[in-house]
Amino acid sequence: MRRATPSFRLGLRSWDTWVLAALVFAAPAASAAGAAARVEDQPLVTFREASAEISVPAPTRHAVVLQEPGKFRRLYARGDIVFDPQDPTRSLTIQRVDARALVFREGPRGRQQSVPTGRPIPGFAGLRLIGTVMLNEVQY
Repeated sequence: MRRATPSFRLGLRSWDTWVLAALVFAAPAASAAGAAARVEDQPLVTFREASAEISVPAPTRHAVVLQEPGKFRRLYARGDIVFDPQDPTRSLTIQRVDARALVFREGPRGRQQSVPTGRPIPGFAGLRLIGTVMLNEVQY
């Protein structure tokens, strides 16, 4: 029996490699095509139909912070972290929300500061405390 030459062995290995590569790339493409067809069969959900309701165990005071320029209103409670819209590496942690003020600490070791309602949050351009509210449920 005659042994295969080294060049024939290389050719055989190369052919095996190409077949294996074709199978590896063809299988995910086939499953992705099937998944795309299944997604198209799903009913379309629009934002007008979406809603949510969040309940907390006991009424909790939240700070209402206005973020400009888009005029987004955000709710924050004790322990929440607020990021600077201009520099996301800076943050403040809410220590306490009172009826007429917000007490916070800038960064993990910063000193406590207080800001009354209606005033901008010092050092965080574009953020203003516009009020506080007691909430036990939020619907949107």
